[in-house]
Formats: sequence, structure tokens, C-alpha cells
Amino acid sequence: MEVLGKPQTAKIKKRYVYNNAGALKNLYYQINQDPEVLIASLVYDELGMLESKSFLDVKLKYEYNIRNWLNEMNSTAAHIFKQKLYYENKGSFFRWDGNISRIDWWDKDGKEHRYNYQ
Repeated sequence: MEVLGKPQTAKIKKRYVYNNAGALKNLYYQINQDPEVLIASLVYDELGMLESKSFLDVKLKYEYNIRNWLNEMNSTAAHIFKQKLYYENKGSFFRWDGNISRIDWWDKDGKEHRYNYQ
């Protein structure tokens, strides 16, 4: 931090909060004497899989298939991020070993993109 050409130091304090399973639940930052700010909040399902992650005003949601492989990840504001992963369905190869056969993603303008793995 620099004020009027003179170097300044800032004290940054981080605080981590964990759930009963030991997974990160909340991340807080405090700069100098400013109020503490919640930077990230994570929510898990009953199996311990990440359901959603919030960063300030952006929320990402995660969906899994029956094998607990990530199927979809998207933001509540669709123009920020959205992707779908395919394993044993769609794509040029059907993969039953956990490898991805195809990925679809959307850019900030909503245009769909696709990549097929071989």
C-alpha cells in the first residue's frame, strides 16, 4: 500500500472456520482495523461433497452423478461461468473409468463451446 509516495504496511488477518468433518466452511479477511469480511463460504452435502461455493457476491453450484463424479458447475449469474462434464454419455468415447469424454462450457456472452476427448 502506498499513500502519497510513502510506503505503508498493512496487517492482513485471515480466519478459517471448519465444519465438524474438518472441511473448510468459511474464510474471513481483515485488513488493519477494518471490519472482518466474509470472503468465501462453502456448503457440503451429507456425503461431504461440495454443493456450493460463494465468493463475495458470486455463487458457484456443483452437481454430481451417482458415482460422485462432477457433472456440472455453474454460477448463479450464468454469464460468469457454466460447464457440463460428460463421462459415459455423449462425447466421441464413452468413458466408464472416470475420465471425461466431453466438456461443454458457455462464455460470458452465452455462446456454447464443446470439446470431445479421445
